[in-house]
Amino acid sequence: MAELTCDLFVSADGYAAGDNTEAFFGYDGPDLRAWIASASHYRVLVGRNTYETFPDLAAAVYSNTLTSAGSARLLSGDLARAVTALKAGSDGPIRTIGSLRLVAGLLAAGLVDHLRLMVFPVTMGVDGREHIELPRVGYELAGSRVLDGRLVLLDYRPGTVGPAAAS
Repeated sequence: MAELTCDLFVSADGYAAGDNTEAFFGYDGPDLRAWIASASHYRVLVGRNTYETFPDLAAAVYSNTLTSAGSARLLSGDLARAVTALKAGSDGPIRTIGSLRLVAGLLAAGLVDHLRLMVFPVTMGVDGREHIELPRVGYELAGSRVLDGRLVLLDYRPGTVGPAAAS
């Protein structure tokens, strides 16, 4: 069964989207571009919003509202069933890019093999941001890397549901 990696770009204060008119929160660089290019061997799965923004990026799209996804494979219905079938039938690794609600559903269904967070050294403030609303899952750090001397890539493997935080 193919591994599924979910990639999210996040600000230092934990937001994955916001009022950022510049690509990559304004922190583009050669290491980041090389890392993005190195992931070209993945089959890309996205949700409807990401697909509508970047239609050429997707090999597969999960949506219960779209009726067509161009040349991409359209998945619909029960998320766990659809993505389990995609993982079983894939001849290579799968990754998501963005697609916050999709990632939340995949984590809740226990289908994610890696959660990679690319942390950008910027805080988004109170305007124009979208918080990552993910289910409570414990993680184990599988690796980390610094790109362009300022971005931190954290690679986690989901574990068990974490214990309640001590107060």
